[in-house]
Amino acid sequence: MKRFKINLLYLILLLPVWGIMLLQLAVRVNAIKENYIEYSIIFSILMLTLIFMFYFIPHKCRAKRRLSFNYILLTLWSAMCLLMLYSDLAVNKKYCYLSLTLLILFTGLFAILQQYSSKNREKLFDIFLLAIETGFIGASLVCFLFRPYTSGIRYSGLSANPNVYGIFLITVWTCLLTKLDYCIGRSQNIKKCFIIGTELGTATMFLYLTAARTAFLTIALISIVWFIFRTVYTRRDNKPLLKYILSTASAVAVSFVVSYILLATVPKLIDNPIIFERDRLFTAEYSLSEICYASSTDDAAASPDASGSDKGVSESNSLNNTSSDAENPDKDIIKNIEKDVEQAVKDVAEEPSPISRLLSVFGEGATLDIILNGRISIYKEYLKHINLKGHEKYGRKVNGTYVVNAHNNVLQIAYSYGLGASIAYILLCIFILIYSVHYYIRYHDKRKTAAFPMLIVISFIISSLTECILLPMQSLLAFCFFVCLGELMITYAPGRKA
Repeated sequence: MKRFKINLLYLILLLPVWGIMLLQLAVRVNAIKENYIEYSIIFSILMLTLIFMFYFIPHKCRAKRRLSFNYILLTLWSAMCLLMLYSDLAVNKKYCYLSLTLLILFTGLFAILQQYSSKNREKLFDIFLLAIETGFIGASLVCFLFRPYTSGIRYSGLSANPNVYGIFLITVWTCLLTKLDYCIGRSQNIKKCFIIGTELGTATMFLYLTAARTAFLTIALISIVWFIFRTVYTRRDNKPLLKYILSTASAVAVSFVVSYILLATVPKLIDNPIIFERDRLFTAEYSLSEICYASSTDDAAASPDASGSDKGVSESNSLNNTSSDAENPDKDIIKNIEKDVEQAVKDVAEEPSPISRLLSVFGEGATLDIILNGRISIYKEYLKHINLKGHEKYGRKVNGTYVVNAHNNVLQIAYSYGLGASIAYILLCIFILIYSVHYYIRYHDKRKTAAFPMLIVISFIISSLTECILLPMQSLLAFCFFVCLGELMITYAPGRKA
C-alpha cells in the first residue's frame, strides 16, 4: 500500500510538467498576449510547485546529503547566470530577469534533486519522459481532429509557426529514442518497439509536413549518433539489434501513412478547424530569405524566443469558424485567412513536397544567406553591436526590417547579456556535451533514461545554431536542457556514487 502511494505521488508530478507544456503552448499561440511578465510569473509558480512536490515526496525516497555539485558545471552555470543578472541590472530590459529564473528556480530544483538517489532520480526522469510522451499524444489527437493539413502550406501543428513545432518534435523524438534505446538494451518484448515505432511514425509525419530544416537536420544527426553508440554496445554485449530496428522501422512506415491519411481526412469531416492567422504566411514556396524578416515594425511586441515565430510578428489568435457572424466578430478575418491560404496554394504551379523544399535551397544561384533564410545578414548585424552590458531588446533592425531575435543562442546571449555571459554559455555547452556523452557511455546498461541527456544536449546545441531557443518558459527543448544540466551536475559531483 505504501509503495502504491509513493508511485501515485510520482505520477502526480506529471501535473506541473503538463502545466509547463500548456504554458509553452499558450505563449506560442498568443493566448497569453504579448505579456512576458505574466507568463514568467505563471512559469515561476509551476516551477515552485514542482520543487515543493519533489520536497514533500516521502523521505524514504530522499536522503539528507551535503550540497554538492560538479565544480566545473556549477562554476560555469553560476558565472553565466550572474553575468546575465549584471546585464539585467545594468540595462533595463523588455524581457527582464531571465537570469533570476535560471539562477533561483533551476538551481533550487537541482538542490532538491541532489537529495535523491540515482535510482529515484531515474524514476523522476521516467515520469518526465512520460509527461512529454503523453503531451505529444494529446496534442496529436487535437491536430487529427481540428487542425487540418492544407496542401501547399507548411504545417504548424498546435503552434503559430512550423519551425517552432519542429523544435517541439525534436524533444518528442529524443524522448521516444530514449525509450527505444532502453527497449533494445534490455532486449524487451519486441511489441514495445511497435508501440514506440507507431509514435515515431506520427512524429515523423508531422515533421515531414512542417518542412522545418533545422528540425530535420537535428533529428537526423542525433539518430545517427545514437545508432552508432547502440550498434557498438549491442555487438559488444552480443544482443540483437536488427530485428528491433526493422520492427520499429516497419511500424514507423505504417504509422506515417495512416497518420497522414487521418490528418488529411478527419478534420475535414468534423469541419470545425482551429485556424491561426499566421497560417497564411508559410506556403511551401515562400521566399526563403524573408522568413527571418517576419516583422516590418520596430514595435518588438514579439516574445524573444524561437525562429521568427514570435507573437508580435503577427497575431496568432486561435479562431474557430463555426459560430454565426453575431457570435463571432472574427468571422470575416477567418474568411480572409482561408482565402489567402487558398490563393497561396493556387499560386504554387506544382505543389512542392516538403523534401523538395528542403533540397531547393541548394539549387542554382542559392547563396549561403539564402540557404540559411537570411541569417548570415542577421548574424553580421548582431556581431557589430555586441558589448559587455547587453541591450534592452532581443530584436533589432536588419537592412531596414525589424528582426525579432538573432536566430542563434550564442549571438543572442552576447547581444542581450554581454560578451562575458556568452563566453560562459559556450564553455558550459562544451562541458555539458562532454559529460552527457560520458553519462551515456557509463550508464547505457544501468539506467532506463541514460540516453536522454546526451540526445537532449546534442539536439539543443545543434538547434540553437540557427534558432533562438533560450527561454524555458517558451521552449520545451530549452527546459529539458536545463533539467539535464542538473542531472549531470549531480551525477558528476565529487564523491558521488553511481
